[in-house]
Amino acid sequence: MPSHHPPTSDLANCDVHITPDCLRALYKIPVNYQANSKNSYGIVEYTPQAYVPSDLDLFFANFSKRSIGERPILDSIDGGVVQQTNMSFNFNGESDLDLEYAMTLVYPQPVTLYQVGDLVEGASFNNFLDAIDASYCSYEGGDDPAQDGIYPDPYGGYQGPENCGGFAATKVISTSYGYNEADLTTFYQTRQCNEYMKLGLMGVSVLYSSGDYGVAGNGGQCLSSPVGAVNATFNNGTSGRFNPSFPASCPYVTAVGATQVKNNTNIVKALATGTQPEEACETVIYSGGGFSNVFPLPSYQASAVKGFFANHPPPYGPDRFNNSQQTRGFPDLSVSPPFDAAKCYYTDCISPG
Repeated sequence: MPSHHPPTSDLANCDVHITPDCLRALYKIPVNYQANSKNSYGIVEYTPQAYVPSDLDLFFANFSKRSIGERPILDSIDGGVVQQTNMSFNFNGESDLDLEYAMTLVYPQPVTLYQVGDLVEGASFNNFLDAIDASYCSYEGGDDPAQDGIYPDPYGGYQGPENCGGFAATKVISTSYGYNEADLTTFYQTRQCNEYMKLGLMGVSVLYSSGDYGVAGNGGQCLSSPVGAVNATFNNGTSGRFNPSFPASCPYVTAVGATQVKNNTNIVKALATGTQPEEACETVIYSGGGFSNVFPLPSYQASAVKGFFANHPPPYGPDRFNNSQQTRGFPDLSVSPPFDAAKCYYTDCISPG
């Protein structure tokens, strides 16, 4: 999308706007590497959300001239199209953002775009998982027509067969969307979470954003109804219980929380002196986090959760959130120095919230 700030490689301004060079400096992302045929990176988007080619080139002209003209590899699932009819931030902003930064930071490694769902019905995470694992289409009774896209589309869109298999899973899969846990049944979430476990066992890293509203759910809403209630009710976030997100709350994905550079911080000076330049994002969006109402505490997280409650006990009781210390906490990753993207192993890069 068009920039409201002049293009710059000045790392002194990373507290004002984040450029690819800011991210490279913060996380030691290597440059001038050759593409690796054994690696692959995929980003999932859901129609009608779609990137605009001219937006990519505008971003590349400012921050990655060698990428001008580059496009992601398109895997069209269930009639997925890179639509150009509806042009606005709401239709194009997320996809543009995802691809602009991803393609710049991993260049010349190709990026696969999984574009899922037609223009009439759209699609769900389950529709995507069906396409990369044919067995998931029928696993535990298959998808839920109340939540997932039905193909051929009964409403007149894509009339081809449902994509069950046929698409390869990339080694890393990133998605910037999410539900509230309270939007879905426990069965639905557990079935899907088991598929992420399966992908992990196959060596696929699945990343989801942890949310944009802190401990509240989509739109900044909290829960008015009791946990587990059928047809959960929400409010404007001023009362009620915290509203965890899914799939971020699944213990088999890596939930990634947003950070921002602290005001008036020069990251070059901060990194040189060992000063922490980042904090949880609280400008424009609020980095999502909390504790699941569905999934139990995974063993790999037990010590971090215990330490969190011992050292940073939240000033809220069980009337506001699940403080049992027996459920999954998220995000897994809210990266901050020391962090080396070229050397990082999963267990070395965990920050407890």
